[in-house]
Amino acid sequence: MAAFVLALVLPFLALFLLRRPIAGTVALVLQATILLWPVATVWALVAQRAADDAAAS
Repeated sequence: MAAFVLALVLPFLALFLLRRPIAGTVALVLQATILLWPVATVWALVAQRAADDAAAS
């Protein structure tokens, strides 16, 4: 649940914690432009779900 909230609030940090530094950097740039924040959020949520699915398998 905490990872979900983190992906909503700070998508770049969620990606960094998933050990995806390039994606985290791009998400930070997207967040800097407020209009593209939802794009970064969706990206972080998809990456988080993929990581959760991989851990469950």
